[in-house]
Amino acid sequence: MDWLQLAAPFVAAAFGLLLYGRQKRIDRKEALIEARRRVYKHFLDAVFEHAEKRSEVSRYEYDKSKTELILVASDEVLEELVMLQEASVMDDVALGEWDVHERILPVIASMRADCFEITGISESKLSYLTPIGKPTPLHPRPEGHFEPE
Repeated sequence: MDWLQLAAPFVAAAFGLLLYGRQKRIDRKEALIEARRRVYKHFLDAVFEHAEKRSEVSRYEYDKSKTELILVASDEVLEELVMLQEASVMDDVALGEWDVHERILPVIASMRADCFEITGISESKLSYLTPIGKPTPLHPRPEGHFEPE
């Protein structure tokens, strides 16, 4: 027997193991991205509700959604969340709605980067589209609906 005939099954097995390991890493990454999308959506829903209602129930849901973030969010998202936490008291002594709005934008941008890897939306457009912490028809103010400056 030739040494190539002996080595061929070992080479094939090693190649198969490499392919299997790579596919498992890809599958884990896809599962993590899907989990992040679900948790990020839950968090944004909760922070929106709490910014609008500021009730004990909405505060509980907001806090609960933050605990989910701790498990799956990237370090970048968690770093941005610290700044949001500063503004998220969302009561009469809070830093203000516009401060909450400005601090949620980097969180959302980091979340988008986690889910899509590349995002080309400008900060001003993201600000315009994000209804958290600014007047909207759901959260009426005397000055009316938010319009960009």
